[in-house]
Amino acid sequence: MSRRTSSHANYSSSSRRGTRVASHIHDLPIELVQQVFLFACTDGGLMGCSLSRVSRSFRTAAHPVRYHSIALTGLGQIASFTAHYQHVLAAAARSSNPGAYPKVQHLYAMSHKEMLRRKVFEHDDDDDDDLDLAFSALALDPRPASASTLAPLPALLQLVAPDVVTLCLATVYTHTTLFAGCGPFRALRQLTVARMQGVDVPPARARPLPTPLFPALEELHIAMGVLDHSFEHLFCHWTELAPRTAALRLSDVPWRVGASCMCETFGERPRNYDPVFPSLRVLFVQPFPSPPPGRAEAPALSAQRRELMHAITDLGRHPRRGTAVRVLQQNNDCGAQHSVDLRRGWLEGVAGRSGFWAGGVDARM
Repeated sequence: MSRRTSSHANYSSSSRRGTRVASHIHDLPIELVQQVFLFACTDGGLMGCSLSRVSRSFRTAAHPVRYHSIALTGLGQIASFTAHYQHVLAAAARSSNPGAYPKVQHLYAMSHKEMLRRKVFEHDDDDDDDLDLAFSALALDPRPASASTLAPLPALLQLVAPDVVTLCLATVYTHTTLFAGCGPFRALRQLTVARMQGVDVPPARARPLPTPLFPALEELHIAMGVLDHSFEHLFCHWTELAPRTAALRLSDVPWRVGASCMCETFGERPRNYDPVFPSLRVLFVQPFPSPPPGRAEAPALSAQRRELMHAITDLGRHPRRGTAVRVLQQNNDCGAQHSVDLRRGWLEGVAGRSGFWAGGVDARM
């Protein structure tokens, strides 16, 4: 008997016994289909949108999971999605079955279509021209942004705060501004805050953020960019916001201030000292980029970079008890490529992989 005939015979015998064999996806229970769709909707939103356009039955099945992961680039996209998501949540609140409405559990948001180019060299004389050109390319006014310009992003964060599990923010604005008005992010497990070089919008009469703002956060990634405060002030503040952080990644650690503060902040301390991030188990350090090939580096910057690398090595040899230190390769990519790396790391976290918190070499080497 051929394989095809045998298969048909088995199906027929199963049918005679009264057992229904699913031959089409529409024959599967909707709960099972939704689980399949949930695993598919991990690309930032495109798959959820595509599934909703296949058919009415697909749209119904995909609706609760279509916003499982959302990637937004530019204030226009952020504003449009924020307005739409407000209506979705309002409809869910009025419904007798709120679980049938989609919730954002993984969010990537970049506040401009192309992030401002990072200033790699402090001795550049044309930084202001570069900043103006960057804003001109975005068709933005190169004056400090107003509160209304920034409003969609903090508004969106307030909406997703109860449900979001992974969050990646690439912006030129301070976290104090971004999280103003937000309640606790009780489900958040992974957070990346990439503070890019550019204009800053100081919070006007900013209220203190609730602490802990991220009570369950375990993996934190801070792309240093511009330091508004000292290392110690910055990490003490983040310790209050995310006291359970076990894996911390620091990207673009500045040469100038990094060496003097790294060992003092994360090295061995007396027993009676209250450390930052008391639950920390592994620290990933990625130094600020080296100059591009063919461009001379100022002697002062060369000395600062060597000093930082020596400090990281010393930290690896004398870390806080129970904490491992790993050094990541410097990322010399700027601008759009840097944003691609951020999105790739976030997507790995959405898929359940290590994402930003993996790799590197032992700092003692």
